[in-house]
Amino acid sequence: MKRIFIICSLFIFVFNSYAKNQNDNDSYPEIVYKYKKLKKNHENMTLQVDFNKAVLLLEKEKYEEAISIFKRTAQINQIPSFLNIGIAYYKLNNTHNALLYLNKVYNYTDTKFTHTFSYMAASYYLYNISKDVKYLDGIIEIGKKNKKVSEHSKRMIADTYIILKEYSKAIKILNTMDSPLNLKIAMLYLKIKNYAKAELFLQRAFSDTVNLAKKNKILWLMVFRDLKSNELDKLKDHLEKVIKKKNVFSAHLELPIKMFFNKNKYSTKEYLSSINKFSKDRMIDYIMYFSPFIFSDNEEVIYDSAKGFIFNSTQNLESLEEMLEYNINFLNVIKDDPIQIPHLFTKKEDIEIAGFLTATIAWGNRTMIINNALRMMELMDHAPYEFIKNHQESDLKSLQGFVHRTFNSRDLQYFITSLKHLYN
Repeated sequence: MKRIFIICSLFIFVFNSYAKNQNDNDSYPEIVYKYKKLKKNHENMTLQVDFNKAVLLLEKEKYEEAISIFKRTAQINQIPSFLNIGIAYYKLNNTHNALLYLNKVYNYTDTKFTHTFSYMAASYYLYNISKDVKYLDGIIEIGKKNKKVSEHSKRMIADTYIILKEYSKAIKILNTMDSPLNLKIAMLYLKIKNYAKAELFLQRAFSDTVNLAKKNKILWLMVFRDLKSNELDKLKDHLEKVIKKKNVFSAHLELPIKMFFNKNKYSTKEYLSSINKFSKDRMIDYIMYFSPFIFSDNEEVIYDSAKGFIFNSTQNLESLEEMLEYNINFLNVIKDDPIQIPHLFTKKEDIEIAGFLTATIAWGNRTMIINNALRMMELMDHAPYEFIKNHQESDLKSLQGFVHRTFNSRDLQYFITSLKHLYN
């Protein structure tokens, strides 16, 4: 009996040992799997840290180092990595490789839905390389269809509208942001000449800003706004603040306000004296023009390119050059413009009549329009109001023979008679 007990005990021990070994063998694959998963998570975490490191390198303009790391991080973060590689190659002026990686983002299936911001950023850079408006249209389409885009995406959409010069739409988008970009909105209102709104957002931007240099820039923009809106009292107040800061103020050097005038007609002293009057009868053939500050604030308008946003391009400078060229050409053209005719007079009624009759014949060759408008004034003894008010039927005969294209003396006589009824 004792031998049976010992044999049974031995069997139970062996069985338990076997069973234990069997349990160990069954759990072994699970242990290996958990180890591999843990190792994989660790690798992913390392790559995520590397991704952030590469972003910093991109910000420091160490593009080749950043590219090398992004190519590794593409294993776990493919689309954002490809985007930043494309941006880095763009910064290195390697257009071929930039297009290669940006198109990988742009053409990747469902990117516009799964990685909306990356898709929009890739579209923006592809536009800047190709100048194909279809990329901008894609950004706008996303904005219209997706009302729950991120704050970064809203900025991208707004800046796309700015490129397209649809400033009011850009303002509308920016006003939906959780933290509206007051300075950027103010700049846009300056562009569309809504100086009251520009003032409101400049004041908000000034209040929200801590950086002294940036505050000074905003103050100088207030000066520009005051000049454009002819609000001299506000201009005086803002200039007094500038004077108090004169030892540390340099915004006027970075953002010069320039004045252009007709050198052939006015001396500098005469011009300054005349524009300071700000009279309603200011002669039309000289113009005060202050060149505006064109979107060059890196913090507000041009977003951080390392995050796949907007880069610092030459487009703004080109826009400014175009505006200045237009102004110079306009000064030359205005000397020979028919608008000079009503400004030959000072009496309100004479100006009205001269302007109306000149506008009536204002089609065709500019020189012919001016000559025939002067001829009309001559036929009325250079006193159009007196002639219209006091003329007799016999006086109308002096108008016979006048003709401007299809407008003839009978038309002019009819106009003169009708105007007499209006002024009497």
